[in-house]
Order: sequence, then C-alpha cells, then structure tokens
Amino acid sequence: MVSCAEETECYKWSRWIKDQRMHVFPCVCETRNDDCIFAEMYYRVWQVGQLLEQEDKFVNALLEYENMKGDKGLLKQWFYNQRNLGEGILSLEEIIKIATQKESYVTMEVILPKEEIKHLLKFKEVYSECLSFAQE
Repeated sequence: MVSCAEETECYKWSRWIKDQRMHVFPCVCETRNDDCIFAEMYYRVWQVGQLLEQEDKFVNALLEYENMKGDKGLLKQWFYNQRNLGEGILSLEEIIKIATQKESYVTMEVILPKEEIKHLLKFKEVYSECLSFAQE
C-alpha cells in the first residue's frame, strides 16, 4: 500500500498513510492510475475492516435496541448513546464503487460478503431509522 500511495499524483493517499485520517480534499489525479485506484480501494475495504473489529459493539447495541423498540423516548436516548458507532456506519455500502476515471459513472466494484457484514448492515438500518425521529 505504501508504494502505491507514493505513486499517486494528488498525494492524498500518502498523507493518509502518515496519519490514518482522511483528508478532506478529493483525488485530483489528472488520470486515475492503477496505484491511485488501488489505494482508494484499499482504504475503503480497510474502513469496513475497522468497523468489523467493533462488531461486538454493534451486536450489543442491536440487542439494546430490541429491548427498547416501541418506546420513542428510549429509542432517542439509544440513538444519542450510539452516535460514536453511528458516525462510521452511515457510509457503509455492500458494494464498494471506485471511480476509475474522472467520470464518476465509470467504476470498479467490490461486493462485500453480506453474511460477514450482516450486523453492520442491520445496525446501519436501525440507526438510520432512529435518525429520522431523533431529529423531531
């Protein structure tokens, strides 16, 4: 990954290697070379791996949710208690799409195994539902 990140024109990925934070600016490579595409794919799969490392927290949160279903007040509190988990989950997609050219509709896709991320997907669904009435 390190050598690929160093080969990108925009240096976005080499900066990520240094501090493990995503920098706000988008990839500005004139043409998306293989190294840039690989670096972005690696990052997106890495993000899912980071979520999976916390899977037990997502499962426990879902169990709490099941005990509170039907009580809007408790669900609002559950939502606020789960904000740290919820921040990273909203961008989770079963299909990771990476633009391979400047045109965003030309993509490469990686389909994540649904069975392996089922708790993450369920948490995202529940958290998204609670988001709507937590804003009331």
